[in-house]
Amino acid sequence: MNKNSSVDRPVKLLRGFKRITLNPGEKMTVEIRCPIEKLKWFNPDKNEWELEHMDYEVYIGNSSSNKDLLMGKVTL
Repeated sequence: MNKNSSVDRPVKLLRGFKRITLNPGEKMTVEIRCPIEKLKWFNPDKNEWELEHMDYEVYIGNSSSNKDLLMGKVTL
């Protein structure tokens, strides 16, 4: 369960990605957007999608392995 959530949901969910290829030594700025709709969860009791107002952890990296990830936080 996500430690910031009041409902049972996975700790990590893929909500945006962009595949790029870099040559050795090359740098590139990449923008990855995550619309707020992608953060909502379906509440079956209310039969509607809801946004939970909490701290969301954001991970950026080349795999889902913790050793490969940079972590940030977004508060909604």
